[in-house]
Amino acid sequence: MSENKKRSLDKKAYNLKRVDRKKSNRGVEVDSTHGAETFSDKKITDKALMGSNVKVKKKLPLAVDIIIGILMLALVCAVIVGAYILFRYYANDYETRNVTYTVVFDAEDVKKCASMQDGDLFLDIEGNSVYFGKIKSVLLPENTEGAGRVVLTVSASVKYRNGEGYFIGDSRVAVGSTHTLRYVENSITVTVVDLYETGGK
Repeated sequence: MSENKKRSLDKKAYNLKRVDRKKSNRGVEVDSTHGAETFSDKKITDKALMGSNVKVKKKLPLAVDIIIGILMLALVCAVIVGAYILFRYYANDYETRNVTYTVVFDAEDVKKCASMQDGDLFLDIEGNSVYFGKIKSVLLPENTEGAGRVVLTVSASVKYRNGEGYFIGDSRVAVGSTHTLRYVENSITVTVVDLYETGGK
């Protein structure tokens, strides 16, 4: 009987140990699973953070945005103003004006100059002739014998640009300017002594 008791006690103790072992194993399994989940979550999160190609854009302060906007606007305005100035400079092309100018020159034979009335003057430059105007009147000295100073009044169509003056071809026509002109086959060196506009553009 005591043997049976002992056996039943041993069996109970064995069963209790077995139950305890199972409980402890279950706890370990739960903990290890939980740990694995935590570890795997952590691992995934780290990977997601580390290997992510998404770049977070930092927002600039409002003041910086306003300053950049003002600078861009100033740049655009500068380009527009510069383009306008260039356009005005190149668009300020020559205008056509009608002028009458007076020239004087010393003639070797004054008598011959009387026939210059209604004649044409030309400026010869490098084989090219530029029309320099039509002689409207010829004023001879009182003594028409020999040499003397002759005054010619000439009308011409000239180019005019504000701030630069009057031009025939590339030659500036102004009071005091000197030009070597051709009348028929004769070459004369004239000096402009008077110039005024006679209308027309």
